[in-house]
Amino acid sequence: MISQQDQAVQTLRRKATLSYAVVVHDPDVDPVIISVAIRKQGQIITCDLTVPKDSYCPFKLLELVEKYNLPKEMIEENSNERCDF
Repeated sequence: MISQQDQAVQTLRRKATLSYAVVVHDPDVDPVIISVAIRKQGQIITCDLTVPKDSYCPFKLLELVEKYNLPKEMIEENSNERCDF
């Protein structure tokens, strides 16, 4: 079985325009394990984040990834918070 980090890295390798890739296999475990791959200056860096299940919100996670993957001028100043992260 391929690791979450490896899946995130493979996503970045397949899609050269992406800066970030995030993988969550099971959002129902506690803590939720979030694997992140970041492309910066031609290198790919990975890490795993652990978030208590009660604090995990996939919508907030998606919002954060989109926010930091967009050019600054495209980020909305007043985003509508749906849940805590």
